[in-house]
Amino acid sequence: MNKKQIVIVAGVGLICFALSFTVGLFTREPKKSDDANKTAKGPQVVDPLVGTENPPAETGAPISVPEDNFQVKQANLDKSLTIKQLNSLIFDMRTKITEFSIKEKKLAEKEERIQMAMDELQMNIKAMEELRVKLAVTVSTIKQQKTILDQRLIQIDEIEKKNLINTAAIYDKMKPQEASEILINLNKLNQLDYAVKLAHYMTERTSANMIAEINKKEPQLAATISEKLRWIEETNQ
Repeated sequence: MNKKQIVIVAGVGLICFALSFTVGLFTREPKKSDDANKTAKGPQVVDPLVGTENPPAETGAPISVPEDNFQVKQANLDKSLTIKQLNSLIFDMRTKITEFSIKEKKLAEKEERIQMAMDELQMNIKAMEELRVKLAVTVSTIKQQKTILDQRLIQIDEIEKKNLINTAAIYDKMKPQEASEILINLNKLNQLDYAVKLAHYMTERTSANMIAEINKKEPQLAATISEKLRWIEETNQ
């Protein structure tokens, strides 16, 4: 049994008790004491000269006033105060029950909103975790692609560029067959990137004729040189 049910049961029991007490109070007749009965009959004065022919003259002593009206009014006043107190108690109890019900309703609504916020927070956490995993995969992929790109890039700085331009000018004056033999030998010496750099700074005509001569002897090497020419990057260092 929760708090609300306990309060409601206690309130209903208190109201029933108050109603029962009030009904009993109205239906019960006030008990008169022996003194009240005697007073209601009026004061009795003993006459010492009873049986005499001449009664004593009036002395002017005060006559006793019946007290039954005052006691009845006092009893009615007590009943009225008791009823007012019970009604006030019942009203206060009903007010407390109503206030408790309102507070309990507001508390339930607040708990519901908190639960909804918690559920939404859990969903957001789950979505963020999934996003984090996707982001981690994306970053890993980008790093792999960058690594591959760095491996493919053939960078040329300013100092090397000047030397390559001068050397490539010499190759431009050679016959394509002679220049192709030199590049084939550079590949055998693991200097393929240097050969590609030279081909990059040759004139387009010389470079094309040279690659054509290499293709006649080593087609795979000609294809590799053509591929690497796409990844040359000049830096400002």
